[in-house]
Amino acid sequence: MIGLTISALLPLLVGGAWLKCFWKDAHWTAVVGYGYLLGIFFTTLAIRLLAWAGWDLSFPLISLVLFCIGVPVLVRGHLYHDANSIDQRVSQPVHSFSGSDGSWQRILVFLLLAFLMFRFYSLFLEVLWRPLFAWDGWMNWAPKARVWFDLGDLVPFVDPVAWRGDASLNGAYTLGNWVAWDYPITVPLIQLWTALGLGHWRDNYINIPWFFASVAMGLAFYGQSRMLGVKPYVSMLATYILLSMPFLNVHTALAGYADLWMAAFFCLAGMALLSWVRTRSLIQFVLFVLSSIACVQMKSPGVLWVFTLAPVLVLAFIPYQLRGYSILAVLLLLGAVFLMGGISIDIPSVGALKINKDVIEIPSFMKFPLEYHAVWPYIVKNMFQYLSWNLYFYGIIFLFILLYIGRGWSSDMLLPLSVIVSGGGFIFIVFFFTHRYIEAVDSTTINRAMFHMIPMNVFSILYLYVLREEKLGSNY
Repeated sequence: MIGLTISALLPLLVGGAWLKCFWKDAHWTAVVGYGYLLGIFFTTLAIRLLAWAGWDLSFPLISLVLFCIGVPVLVRGHLYHDANSIDQRVSQPVHSFSGSDGSWQRILVFLLLAFLMFRFYSLFLEVLWRPLFAWDGWMNWAPKARVWFDLGDLVPFVDPVAWRGDASLNGAYTLGNWVAWDYPITVPLIQLWTALGLGHWRDNYINIPWFFASVAMGLAFYGQSRMLGVKPYVSMLATYILLSMPFLNVHTALAGYADLWMAAFFCLAGMALLSWVRTRSLIQFVLFVLSSIACVQMKSPGVLWVFTLAPVLVLAFIPYQLRGYSILAVLLLLGAVFLMGGISIDIPSVGALKINKDVIEIPSFMKFPLEYHAVWPYIVKNMFQYLSWNLYFYGIIFLFILLYIGRGWSSDMLLPLSVIVSGGGFIFIVFFFTHRYIEAVDSTTINRAMFHMIPMNVFSILYLYVLREEKLGSNY
């Protein structure tokens, strides 16, 4: 169990040490949340680097590499630690339980925290006691980790057709899912890292990182919201709304899917990007880049999810007076392009990029024929009737009504709104115009796809709240 404990804590040591050293204006919960998630990602990169260099998959060796990366930075940070408290160093004012904060607010914070701690205690027991159960876990991800663990090497996985027909591939492996062999390998490497620490294969223990990923996302969320200047009780309430969502709890307890990691890293990337727009802090932009890279390495759709953040980047460099006009101009341009037949660009040595009313084709990535499918009843059921998301989608409707009839609008609100709209647009295209529509009808992939964007959308809503309160001249 010592190795298992080390496998859980060492990524946090590495990621937290670097962030504490360079992220001087951070709330400590953001350091812990970002530190663990980025630390576990860099652990998988270390495993890949050592395997590429020809080293065996040795837990002591990997741990030594991580230790050498993290400890010197931790020592340096300790030696040069500023004597001031963290509240004095935060770039945006972070309020404590004092002054205008009433006792009821403190009680609310501790009550919500107690509820979350009790809930996550039960989730931790679920992860510890339940064998690998999730469909994708034992079909797409864990088999790779098990093979690598047993062989002590990152042996290749290949196309099932090529594996059956090419005798030279007898040293390679394949999977029953026809495309899973080509999935990003980060999630299996997370399971492999835990198994190496444990010293033997045990289905339930290899999924412990899923529990920590959920906790870390909540800590990062709370830390970033506090750094916006939001009062503790509002930040805790938003964190509770996020972490109490049934679908997130399911993906924590039934560990093994890659979607929790996708949602976590996309949330980390989006929060850092919006915070960078607000503060122009270099470390926030670096965290956006690193989290985006990690998001891409979790699942293939990660590329497209990161692309949905592009409007924020573009709007950040447009004067606020022109942002509304810029969006209108882009929409008119896109409409004109589609009316003229779309676009088709031949990229040398890569292929054809085609986007029109009949097909979306991105060379070397995907090709989807487009045909409209009226799956509205199934989408509405998943959003409003089934209880996977609590009151989230009702809250989205209330938000837009509030923004429409209320005062306090500013062009800065276009940035978080663009995250919500672009993510919703991505879901709309995939499940209304491609063969994936069937996965909305049978309520399978649709919820997992929405899961990727919802934690970030909760932060976008909180960001909108901050902007509105600032516009109205209120204090938090």
